[in-house]
Amino acid sequence: MSDTAVTIYLGENEIQVVEAKQEGKQIEILGLGFDDSGLPIYDVSGEKAVQDETKIIEKVYDSLKTKIKNVNVVIPDAYSFSQIVEMPKLKEKELLSAIKYQADQFIPMPLEETALDLEIIQEDPVTKKILVLIVACPQALVAKVESLVEMSGLVPDSIENELSACSRLIASFYKPGNQEGGTVFINLGFSFSSFYFYHHRLKLVVDTHTFKVGQSLFLKEVQANTNFDFKKSVDALRTVGLSKDASYNFEQIILPATNEFMKELEKYLLSLKEKYKVTVNQLFLFNKAIDLKYLDQRLGAHFSLPAGYYNLLPELKNSPLVAAYAAVMPRFITPIGASLR
Repeated sequence: MSDTAVTIYLGENEIQVVEAKQEGKQIEILGLGFDDSGLPIYDVSGEKAVQDETKIIEKVYDSLKTKIKNVNVVIPDAYSFSQIVEMPKLKEKELLSAIKYQADQFIPMPLEETALDLEIIQEDPVTKKILVLIVACPQALVAKVESLVEMSGLVPDSIENELSACSRLIASFYKPGNQEGGTVFINLGFSFSSFYFYHHRLKLVVDTHTFKVGQSLFLKEVQANTNFDFKKSVDALRTVGLSKDASYNFEQIILPATNEFMKELEKYLLSLKEKYKVTVNQLFLFNKAIDLKYLDQRLGAHFSLPAGYYNLLPELKNSPLVAAYAAVMPRFITPIGASLR
């Protein structure tokens, strides 16, 4: 792959843009920008809101100083439905019928109102079975996103969700030290988060779980127990986080949110052990996890597992741009992954 691609990640309350290309075994980042002013992209409507959103997209896109107008678009897992399923290898018509039946079991809306996409991510020639990634999204939301991007003067070539983009990146570039067991990648979002399970032997993300606990829950705990406004709460979690050595004991303040997050992870790790008969031996965090200082250390200590941030730096071609964003590169895992289509 050598073609340059531009991706726009329309997060729950932020916009990220990345221009990148794969050069051999490395990724070259040619442009990177973001806006985290907090505009709730998916929860507002009306002409004024659309105008505000398009202005932000145009501003962030212009910061890349690129002439590329065709873009890949990524929406959050929070606004889509995903499942990775094992199925027998079937003829195309039979496969589509089986996929629709499977999708109907986990999508809480009529299929006729749903945009459905599927990707065969593995085919086993011995068992004659395939692994299929199913991604579904309300058609109305897809239409809104397409319109928003087009009104910003851009052409949406593709629309996918975080799981799809991140899985592509992980499968292409993650090289675990241990070929046994697996790694859980933790995508901490704003109001929702996702776990992605990478199976070391299969070299694929084979399982996912999205749940309603994210940065916003931690922020609510801070605001409820201090006189901090939203921005000051974000800064406090980013700089102090779970530290015990601070004037405010944020570790205790956000303990309910931390416990809820850890319970969700504990249940997920147990489900993986039962389902795949393998041991998870690594945790990697990204996205808004870098805005909750020491979360990686807390999770690592609680589960007795190596834990850290997935920053991709060894896979990125050195440049002044990469150096400038090195400390926060885990925030941009999703749009980087989508640029590798």
